[in-house]
Amino acid sequence: MKTKTINLYQFDELSDDAKQKAITDNRGINVSYDWWHSIYDDAEAIGLKITEFDLYRNLIDEGYAVRVNRHCTGHEMSNANTLTIAQKIKNNHGFDTPTYKLAEQYIKDYAALDDDIDDEVFFDLEREFIKDLCEEYSIFLQKECEWLMSEEAIVDSLMANEYEFLEDGSRA
Repeated sequence: MKTKTINLYQFDELSDDAKQKAITDNRGINVSYDWWHSIYDDAEAIGLKITEFDLYRNLIDEGYAVRVNRHCTGHEMSNANTLTIAQKIKNNHGFDTPTYKLAEQYIKDYAALDDDIDDEVFFDLEREFIKDLCEEYSIFLQKECEWLMSEEAIVDSLMANEYEFLEDGSRA
């Protein structure tokens, strides 16, 4: 029987090249689970149900690069209406956030509507508010994903979880 001794290293003990390999090899460590749930939960707390999203990325389709635009789709939850959503945003989001400003403008626009307006004008205002709100959430999702895939976040995860590495930066 042979016995081999292998030296194991914590991330901060690796050489710079080995650290870079560890980061590259673990690029998806923070997005290999449903990382978007906290943003979905935030949306649900105000009464918005996010049903799907996609982030900017390039795809190859029949040999051509295709740009997929960032988007988010959602709708009011059954227990909410657009005014309720706007008020919850004003109560729970910071006054300097884009969602707060959007909600504030929606409330002003809604208040300015006459009682005898065509229903289509009212529905257009609601649809535009939800569309704009979904756009803001798509930006939140994009920024969260970019952060989670950043070198700083990857290093934080590798160190917090006390992963061990071989000398070349491969995970043990």
